[in-house]
Amino acid sequence: MAKRFKGKNSLRSSIKLYYERGKYHLGAYEDFEASPRVVRDMTFGEYQMYGRIDTNMLPVVPNEQHMVNIVSPQSQEATVRVFDFVAGAFENIKTAFRNACLLNAIPQEDPYLSVINAVKGYESPIELYSQYMEGILTVYAETYIVAQNRRSKIITINDYMNGLVKYLKILTSNIPLTFSSWQKTKKSSIFTTGIAISIADLSIDDDGLKEEFFLTNRAFQYYINACRQHGFSIVKNSPWVIFADLDSKIMKEKHLSKRLIASAASLFANRFTPAYEYDLELLEEVILRNYNKFVLFYPIEKKYTVCNNNKLIYNIINRNRIDSVSDSLITSQLIRVYANMKNIEERYTFKKSDLQILINNAKNINKKFDSARAIGYINERFRQTFSSKRGGINSIIKSNYRYKNRFGG
Repeated sequence: MAKRFKGKNSLRSSIKLYYERGKYHLGAYEDFEASPRVVRDMTFGEYQMYGRIDTNMLPVVPNEQHMVNIVSPQSQEATVRVFDFVAGAFENIKTAFRNACLLNAIPQEDPYLSVINAVKGYESPIELYSQYMEGILTVYAETYIVAQNRRSKIITINDYMNGLVKYLKILTSNIPLTFSSWQKTKKSSIFTTGIAISIADLSIDDDGLKEEFFLTNRAFQYYINACRQHGFSIVKNSPWVIFADLDSKIMKEKHLSKRLIASAASLFANRFTPAYEYDLELLEEVILRNYNKFVLFYPIEKKYTVCNNNKLIYNIINRNRIDSVSDSLITSQLIRVYANMKNIEERYTFKKSDLQILINNAKNINKKFDSARAIGYINERFRQTFSSKRGGINSIIKSNYRYKNRFGG
């Protein structure tokens, strides 16, 4: 049978690729009984961050003590971790498929839809972020400081941090530096939530593989039904990836309630931590490591001056290794740098004057309480703007409303 869907990143024509992606998006599931809730378009609005933002739209990370292992029937090795309630629901799907195979309701030797096997689950967002930041700061040192002759301006950790803010302005909001902003981007994924499982290791860019192994599979409709019956949704663009639908009545009543969790809001409140609570610690850790690496490669700097008799003289300035960012910078400096980073990452939500007011308020909170509350205040002020940001569901609804009022329909 000829393939209907031929989208693949290796296609040379961008127009052809656009056409093929559109054909898949519109037609891949037209032959199946599947509601938008079961087969979910994870590129739409806030669904892009499903499980990575809570019901208040704050980026969050799961508490790993609630993770359990899923044992592969092939290897008997517990290599995939997810939340306990997700593992329980997934076990029900595996049982349903085993029974269907015994009854010959579905093929018994299919590579993916006979014996269901979890091949990928939870990935630590903190580990992924740390790897990401190592790459960013290596490029920062090599291309922004060294290659552009800025070494003489980067002597202290304070210089290094201020230069990093300027570098972020060049990178724009697409390359965040804070952990909480990174968690909302495509650099992270639904696998950093603990609620997602992949049952295949296929390439997401190849629509032909999706068609060959899933969309034309005799057991695919059964797979859709099994996911719905056990509270899972399927990622539209990668049908081998399923995730817990946190608003599903089945997921709530059969699985979340067993863990005394009544709703998605309750789950986020009890089993997740706001990502911003890790921001300063992770940022300081990676900056400390990379600043000291910079000092190791460039321990001294020569500054040249011309004296009165036109002789060229130079002074040697030593860069010093530090043991702690917090010991070398006062907290108010860190708060200022952090607030500036967040504003750049959020596409300059606050004008310069408004940002300064925010920074002053955060500094006062730090004096009265501590840095944790100051950072919390900064993130809350940005959070209050999320619901109206361009690209979110609310902005799409408002755009459609304005369109209808203008043109009718």
